[in-house]
Parts: sequence; structure tokens; C-alpha cells
Amino acid sequence: MSDLSGGGTVEEANKIRQVINKRDLPASVRSFKLEFGADSTGDPAVTIWLIVDDDPNPPKRVLDQTTRFVRETESELMQLGLRHWPFIRFSPASEAKLYFGETDAAPQRFA
Repeated sequence: MSDLSGGGTVEEANKIRQVINKRDLPASVRSFKLEFGADSTGDPAVTIWLIVDDDPNPPKRVLDQTTRFVRETESELMQLGLRHWPFIRFSPASEAKLYFGETDAAPQRFA
């Protein structure tokens, strides 16, 4: 097993990517990033950052689509029995550029 920063493994990251990539990303989601580390109690965790449009008031259909995507993804990830507990979070594209160094506004399928 190859280790990633934050204690994750390439195999675990690939399992997460497979779950996400087999679904259509919601229209508001530009890409996603994985961040392995620990949760607030020190247990292994992976934050799945969904990089979203900077729209502060997305249409209801976009919110519904995104909510459905998150629920289905979380459900499938829980069934995998990952060593790192998955948390799905959102980051506006403008902030992700600062935090992750995102420079491309085009949707991406792999993180």
C-alpha cells in the first residue's frame, strides 16, 4: 500500500474516486479534492471537498441535485468500510483557488 499525506492510502483514495466518478457530478460541482487527516477527536478521516460554483443563491433544482448526490455518495462510502471516516464538504471555487491552488474553472472528473 502506498501512503498519502494525512495517513490515507492510494488504494483508499482510488475507492473513493471510483464511487464519485461513477455518478454525474451535480451541475454546480466543478471538481473534487480528497484531504486525508484526522477528525476533531483524532480518528482517521477523509474530507471530500466538492469545489462548487460561487453562486450564493443556486436554484432549487441545483440544491436538490447536489443533496441527492451527497446522500448517495455518503451511503455508498459508508458501505465500503473505509479506514478513514468520510466527510463531504463544500468549497466555493474562488476559495478553492486560494486553498488548493485551483486554476482551472472547467469541471474535472478526477482529483
